[in-house]
Amino acid sequence: MWRADSVFLDEFALHLSGRHRVVRRLGTDIGFHTAHVTEPGTVDTAAVTGLLLAHYRRYGEEYERCLADLLKGFASGDPAVVARAATTSAVLSQRVLPKSTFDSVLAHRERFGADGVFVAHTGSLIGYLFRRRPGAGVKSDLSAFFHSLGHQCSFAQGGYG
Repeated sequence: MWRADSVFLDEFALHLSGRHRVVRRLGTDIGFHTAHVTEPGTVDTAAVTGLLLAHYRRYGEEYERCLADLLKGFASGDPAVVARAATTSAVLSQRVLPKSTFDSVLAHRERFGADGVFVAHTGSLIGYLFRRRPGAGVKSDLSAFFHSLGHQCSFAQGGYG
């Protein structure tokens, strides 16, 4: 069994990596501004596939609720709902492939006015989702916060809306 993590589409989509198939296209109505860091190290996706599949089975009901919320958010064009689902998914992911900065990032979400937290489930990326572009003061505070955790903060616009 092998996986394909990268899927390049011109819209958000629900993709089954194990089957190499797009299940549902989610459109281009939603976008976020992000503040994120890359923690050191790499994740060997092939090596953790069994671990991840066991985790998904163990927490299947939680992931199903998360997916339902995510789909509702995309269907209604509500980025706040999508950001909450991303945060729920990030919390679940922390149980299997933890990020060292996760607890601090999650604990400070409201301080920065972020709408959600996101992680690369099979990678080392972690950050905040914002519906609106953070101002210069917030960006400065975010940079200082991530620097205090030992990381260089990056900012990017993600999505389409």
